[in-house]
Amino acid sequence: MLLCFPDLSAMKSIKVFVFIVLSMLCQSCTGLNSRIVDEAGANELRAFALTAKAQYTDEATDIPRASWPAGLSAADCKAVRYYIDGIMIVTSEDAKLTKGVFVGWNDDAPSSGSGIEFTASGERIYTFVEKRRQSRKSAP
Repeated sequence: MLLCFPDLSAMKSIKVFVFIVLSMLCQSCTGLNSRIVDEAGANELRAFALTAKAQYTDEATDIPRASWPAGLSAADCKAVRYYIDGIMIVTSEDAKLTKGVFVGWNDDAPSSGSGIEFTASGERIYTFVEKRRQSRKSAP
């Protein structure tokens, strides 16, 4: 009986290619997140988060585009959502993942886990990647 083993050099090439593609995708998302913070301004985002806290109370609510600050409206954001302890500015979304910028209401770092990962990006500003679970509803 003849066993067929894969060519290990070909497998290594495929792994390198996949790694390069994934790295490029991560860099493009990080660049978009940084651009959003730059365009909207970190102070304006933090102020907007506090305003949203006073106006919206439902975690699953999309904040209407008309309520967004000018810097966010000009950026390529998909949605802004009320979230536990802050707002989520969605920069990309597909069937499995939601990515973007999280702006907290206070100095406490958000907790990663249960399908979401936060990475510090500035004072009360974090990038996030969340596994999609349920649909969200729009604010009235």
